[in-house]
Amino acid sequence: MTPLEALRACRDRFAEYEKSHAEKGTPDGYAKAARNAEMRLMCEVVIPDLERAPQAPSAETWVQWNGGDYCPVRPDLKVDTRLRKGSESKGPVPARCLTWEHEGSDCDIVAYRIVS
Repeated sequence: MTPLEALRACRDRFAEYEKSHAEKGTPDGYAKAARNAEMRLMCEVVIPDLERAPQAPSAETWVQWNGGDYCPVRPDLKVDTRLRKGSESKGPVPARCLTWEHEGSDCDIVAYRIVS
């Protein structure tokens, strides 16, 4: 289950909870009201934001890289790279083992794709 799927399931359980309490007329205390407000925020703001967010690139998708002071993916993921000089890596390498900042050399990474 992805994080987004988990949030959706949580949202659905919350909707059922609210409906059952509305039908029973169960009074909510301050703590329950605060929790309900948090859940409403998640349902109305967080989930729609996640649904609009760009999805992680697939293994076939090359992502352009313009350099930066950080690794653009989780350090443990293996990636293929394209260098400024036009060559591609011969096999996947853990992202943490690469130099992601650009130094103006032919060996600067200009694109990558996540392999695993």
